[in-house]
Amino acid sequence: MKVIPVPCLQDNYAYLVIDESSKEAAVVDPSEAPPVLAAIAQAGVKLVAILSTHHHWDHIGGNKALLKAMPDLAVYAHVSDVGRVDGQTVQLNSGDTFKVSGLEVRTLHNPGHTTGAVSYVIEDAVFTGDTMFAAGCGRLFEGTPAMMYTSLCKTLGSLPPETR
Repeated sequence: MKVIPVPCLQDNYAYLVIDESSKEAAVVDPSEAPPVLAAIAQAGVKLVAILSTHHHWDHIGGNKALLKAMPDLAVYAHVSDVGRVDGQTVQLNSGDTFKVSGLEVRTLHNPGHTTGAVSYVIEDAVFTGDTMFAAGCGRLFEGTPAMMYTSLCKTLGSLPPETR
């Protein structure tokens, strides 16, 4: 697996997650399409899926344009985000696993920032959206402090220490 951070907006990132054997990829949280499309072209891969960590515009703002360019993309998000994530085709619950090309993805529901927030565990990496930053966590828009504590300390805290 290869991960390419894709700078978006002025202070955000999408992540291109590439299965190197098939040259297929998923994108996590494409807040805008042009930088993602450029990264796909530069990496020489085929985009097959969008992994949305939650419904906020700065994480799904590029979904519509990506789907217009590639209408067959699968769009994953938590079941509670139906109608809130543009183009959502797959509704996820905590613990669900699925494949994106040759990569196995495990879903962790981690409410707090939003009630439908999910993280995606792929190999030794986890993509947490706004649930966890390098120096903190996202603001509580829909969840409670107790939800965020459980999400950070129990759900994400249960991952192996070597998780990126």
